[in-house]
Amino acid sequence: MKKINLLLIVFSMLAFSCKDECKKVDCLNGATCEEGVCICADGYTGEDCGTETRAQYYGTYAMDSTDVYCELDTPIYVSGTPITEFNSSLDGLTFEIYEDPDNVSSVIIQDTSNVDFTLKANIKANNNFTIDPQKVNISNLASQFNVDTVTARGSGTFQDGGFVVTLVYEFPIDLTDLSYPIINAECTQSNIYGTKIN
Repeated sequence: MKKINLLLIVFSMLAFSCKDECKKVDCLNGATCEEGVCICADGYTGEDCGTETRAQYYGTYAMDSTDVYCELDTPIYVSGTPITEFNSSLDGLTFEIYEDPDNVSSVIIQDTSNVDFTLKANIKANNNFTIDPQKVNISNLASQFNVDTVTARGSGTFQDGGFVVTLVYEFPIDLTDLSYPIINAECTQSNIYGTKIN
């Protein structure tokens, strides 16, 4: 009987001391405490979960000039030759990355020379991010087609001192005045490198 009572006392002390480990721990931003360690909610990091994960990505980034590859769903005939794809290029741009006020797990990526070109990127595990389909103004890509707004999507990774991303743009081209139907274009910018400059 003494052995059983002693075991119960030891077990109770161990159980009480395990609960006690979290008494002195302040976990922030909806984090929970397990055995004296804060388990952070999505979007937060640090010993007390007091740091937004995305904050490390805020800043200004210089993007290299990139090639753009476009495909058309209907051929356009130029001098009798069907055109279903073409290449273009974009000069280097500067982007600002800052907090999304609506979601702690997202950032806003904005072209500093065209504030209408603004994308929301969702931060994922391992420094990855995705850009769900969204309408943006990208007249610098589509100006030759008289298009202001396109649907953009993509994915990328933040890496040492910058990021790499692939973007896909979809937009209609109205050539009905040339007796064509509405033609849908899909343009891809692959492996765009952005270097953090500020």
